[in-house]
Amino acid sequence: MGRILFVIVYVLLSALPVFGGDGDDDGVKNRDDVCPATDLAQFVMVGSCNAGFVDVVDREDGCSLNQDITLCICAASGSCAGLTLEDRVKQCIRHVANSFHDQGLITGSERRAVKRCLHPFTP
Repeated sequence: MGRILFVIVYVLLSALPVFGGDGDDDGVKNRDDVCPATDLAQFVMVGSCNAGFVDVVDREDGCSLNQDITLCICAASGSCAGLTLEDRVKQCIRHVANSFHDQGLITGSERRAVKRCLHPFTP
């Protein structure tokens, strides 16, 4: 009986990272994590430009600044009619940097570093 109980407890504890844990150790529970493979050991990259500081995560959705910037580049929506793709990507990245700054996740200096990488922008 003791062995069966041990196996049941072991299986339940093994499943915790999948159901309620934090698989990528970004501080956001798996069930709330929109970006479950966040790697916070990377520097923030705006296209091919290194912004010079380590990535940070948005605790509301579990996505990092790098992941949000990548989404801007890969999926620049048509919501900015009349703008070129490059201008839409830049606008999206500015929005993301401002959002991370407003939440206190990056400093004003780090926000400026991201924006500096937009001139010239090289995806």
